[in-house]
Amino acid sequence: MPNVYARGILFGTMLMELGDVAAVKCPKLDLVCSLDFKVKIKRISTGEVLYEISGKWSDELYITEKGEKRIYFDAKTAKIHPKIIAPEDQQEENESRRLWSKLTAALRVNNQTLATEEKSKVEDAQRAKSKAREEKGISHIPRFFEPQGDGFAIKLKNISSDPQVAKKQISDFIFATSIPSS
Repeated sequence: MPNVYARGILFGTMLMELGDVAAVKCPKLDLVCSLDFKVKIKRISTGEVLYEISGKWSDELYITEKGEKRIYFDAKTAKIHPKIIAPEDQQEENESRRLWSKLTAALRVNNQTLATEEKSKVEDAQRAKSKAREEKGISHIPRFFEPQGDGFAIKLKNISSDPQVAKKQISDFIFATSIPSS
């Protein structure tokens, strides 16, 4: 995943931005997409560039194939799909919205001091849990992903190519009351 950087901490308006590189790989299809300032989708085995993606995620994204550039995504005309989330009091303690809710609330009222304190509390608690697991010889087992090569793959297998069926499969997988098995 890319890192998040804060600009304008000392001077100007503080804002967060994504940076660095993230890669999405599908060895089964022999594809990799490295997300960087200039995004290219290429073959893993040969490095052959199949597509280039450019633009701004908040405006227009373009995809270029064999020199032909076309609009791939237009934020101004895209339909906003409502998030499917459980109410915070029904979320597990480590779900992002619940875990980071106090930090988010501080950011919404532009209280950087409180936001930093809340961020530190979460990170310190996570470090303490990690240390306790390590001392007991307990490995962390991700709920939705399993190790695969030098990365991770989702545990959900055989996702349908039918969008409606796939949506139900993914929803059932995420919101299941028991932990998915590998």
